[in-house]
Amino acid sequence: MIPFVLCGTGFFVGGAAFCFFAVLPASFEYLVGMVPTGVESHYSVSVYLSLIMQMVLAFGLIFELPLVMAMLGAAGLVAAQTFAGFRKYWVIAAAFIGGVLTPTPDPMTQLMMAAPLVLFYEVGILGARLFERRRARHKAAGVKGS
Repeated sequence: MIPFVLCGTGFFVGGAAFCFFAVLPASFEYLVGMVPTGVESHYSVSVYLSLIMQMVLAFGLIFELPLVMAMLGAAGLVAAQTFAGFRKYWVIAAAFIGGVLTPTPDPMTQLMMAAPLVLFYEVGILGARLFERRRARHKAAGVKGS
């Protein structure tokens, strides 16, 4: 249980850091660039902080995907082969999620969210396979030991 907690914390912090240092600067640069010349922008601190918190939380949770998939595989609830079979649907879902959760309409920010989703889905499949093999070895060792 401790490794899952440590991995979960690490994934969340990694997602939050990726958002804070890579995604947010690109998003704000795009948003500021959308303001027409001669128009003065008025930014609210509460709206600014709310947007930052929502984005950091969203990316932190998205980076938890491999851990959730590995836990489902470890529990035997979902096979890695099932995850692999849904891969093509996940790519479309990742693009949709990236479009919905990002605050800007530009494709770059959407891609910055969708790409980690697809990458971490693949990592989750590997984690589920790892736990399936481990469970099969323990099961075989238990049968041999009886």
